[in-house]
Amino acid sequence: MFRDLLGLVDGISGYRILALLLFFSTFILIAVRALLMDKQERERMKRLPLDPESHQSQHGELSSG
Repeated sequence: MFRDLLGLVDGISGYRILALLLFFSTFILIAVRALLMDKQERERMKRLPLDPESHQSQHGELSSG
């Protein structure tokens, strides 16, 4: 059904290509950023969900604002 509807729109193939390029460029940028990240920053982010101090500081910032 949707394929038939989208087939009626002129120039829809350009949006498909644009969406695909946007997805892959975002994925590649995130992967490059992760690979180039400092080891200290990577370790800090790895511990972040389990670190009780980070949860306290987040709650303190929210309540004091």
